[in-house]
Amino acid sequence: MLTPNALYAVDFGAGGSSTEFSRFGFARTAHLNVTSSVPSAAAGTDVTLSARVTTSHHESISSVVGAPVTFTVTGGGGSVNVGTVNTNSDGFASVQWRTGTVPTLNSVVVSTPHVLETSITVGTPSFAGRIDFQALPNGGSPCENCVVTNEFASEGIVFSGNPVQWFASSTYDPTDEPNNNSVTPRSGGTTRLTFPGAPPAITFRARVNNGLPAIGIRAFTPGGAAISLDQVNVATLATYLNTTGTQFRTEAVSITNTGGVGYFEFDNTDPTAFFYIMDNFQLGYGSSLPQFACGLEPSLHSINSDVAASIIFANHTAGTVSVYWIDYTGQRVLYTTVAAAQSFTQETFLTHPWVVTNASGGCLGIWLPSAAPGTAAIGG
Repeated sequence: MLTPNALYAVDFGAGGSSTEFSRFGFARTAHLNVTSSVPSAAAGTDVTLSARVTTSHHESISSVVGAPVTFTVTGGGGSVNVGTVNTNSDGFASVQWRTGTVPTLNSVVVSTPHVLETSITVGTPSFAGRIDFQALPNGGSPCENCVVTNEFASEGIVFSGNPVQWFASSTYDPTDEPNNNSVTPRSGGTTRLTFPGAPPAITFRARVNNGLPAIGIRAFTPGGAAISLDQVNVATLATYLNTTGTQFRTEAVSITNTGGVGYFEFDNTDPTAFFYIMDNFQLGYGSSLPQFACGLEPSLHSINSDVAASIIFANHTAGTVSVYWIDYTGQRVLYTTVAAAQSFTQETFLTHPWVVTNASGGCLGIWLPSAAPGTAAIGG
């Protein structure tokens, strides 16, 4: 997020200045400040953006009433409910800023006349949350074996190449959750998943049969440059047999790239050797950490304390939440509680999972720290 400095102009009361400008008074400094607490938000949701216009003379600060402040969306494809707002008695002008429907970095230029530099750019990342394929974004129901292409473009993912189809939730995968639909590529070619918002982090689960040695994912930047295989991580969560006795395993996959992940692809040419079922997609934008499904908790534990990290737990729910560390044996250890609309910074280490619950103990999500400080947007 961009945290702007105050912009200002100085009016020395010289001849020729406009009537509007001269209302600031002799030798006063005019300031435009924009809130620096704009939160990250789910794509297509509203955040409040406020600006304040003041004048200062020595140590005296006064609000400017009736100053026109204009809010112009310049990135992310979102909108504001009002383009220009006059400041109120406290010098504030506020709008509702709706982030774009495709998760990415959103930006708005805020401007007002008669300041030395006439605008401030404010940016905030939007994230998709978990894409579980339970229903179309417009509320429509999925159908078994229906081909999926751009139906989830508004949530930040597009399928192309070898056809991808819906697949009903698994009844034998021990890591799966009830009524959690997935998608699976058909055999016969290369499948590509494109992410229009180019998120820096992608996580999902893949189920593979026949004991295949590795998932051959090739990831690329938005410009088409290959992402190093070191930035594609795969961890086995469980192995099991389906109802016909075929061996499967479930793997957690994560792809990270500071310049963004444009797309990834893999081949599915042998129907007897490849069978991918993918679910629990999480696209991480800006400082928002990917959220993992609660059903993974039994398979998680802390590994070591070699690399320090930190997580900001931001509570976007209406009630108090509890934050638990998952220790080296996989047990919960209560660390803190976070009130509604509050946040808390927790120092931790890479490989340390954290689970957050509501007041009744229900799991709200699991987060893992990253190398850079990140935010766990709880209910965001």
